[in-house]
Amino acid sequence: ECRTAIEPIIDSPSPAMLEKAAKYFPVHSVPLVANRLGDAFPIVVERAAAMKSNPLLCECEMVSRAEIEYVASDPSSQSMTDVRLRTRLGMGTCQGTYCSLRTIGALTECRMPFPLSPADNLREFLQERWKGLRPALWGLQAREMELGRAVYAATLNIDGAKDEQKI
Repeated sequence: ECRTAIEPIIDSPSPAMLEKAAKYFPVHSVPLVANRLGDAFPIVVERAAAMKSNPLLCECEMVSRAEIEYVASDPSSQSMTDVRLRTRLGMGTCQGTYCSLRTIGALTECRMPFPLSPADNLREFLQERWKGLRPALWGLQAREMELGRAVYAATLNIDGAKDEQKI
């Protein structure tokens, strides 16, 4: 007999833990973070408490640095795409346009041992975000995605284009 309708799969965090989390996460994001992390929520709250600051790296999905570092430190996380799947990083309105660079910088700073170089990791992450969207883009969405492509291609040379030659 299935009991999932009457028994919670994961216990809800205590009111005291939610109150403590509100000191380190935006208040309206605390339930989202608690739901995403489940039993790991208290661990991430303690990690956030130990940090000087816990900035949001992904503002669209309310994903903080403490959450990213916790998930990235798990041995099953081998790339930013793995982190995305467990945190919703880059799955909001901007599709990773603004948060991916902040995140790869934070992961590089805390020396996460991913197999790919930071540039290749970022390139793979952005490609995964584009993969399913490209055929469906139109109008304003196409303009937003082109802005993101321009940011990474023109500013950061993510596509590896050669420098312009002087005449």
